[in-house]
Amino acid sequence: MGEVISRSTSDVEVAPLEDGSILFDPSSKQFYMLNRSAAMLWEELENESSSDELAGKLCAQFPDLSMDDARRDVEQALNDLSEAGLITRR
Repeated sequence: MGEVISRSTSDVEVAPLEDGSILFDPSSKQFYMLNRSAAMLWEELENESSSDELAGKLCAQFPDLSMDDARRDVEQALNDLSEAGLITRR
């Protein structure tokens, strides 16, 4: 499977929006805005996954998106979530 990605904590609160979601991390008292694709990835990370699995699910959700673009988008979103301390990559 390669790299395994999961949420770092279950304490993060999620508020769905029409075009994405807002996350609130009570431990850091920070809010994070997610676009539709990042919000979908966040939902998928309720269970452990790999970046390739996430890219495939992103392509399924957005049929006009190429796999290369999906991989790039997933990597950017995962980097942002990782920097925020919201996910673990191992």
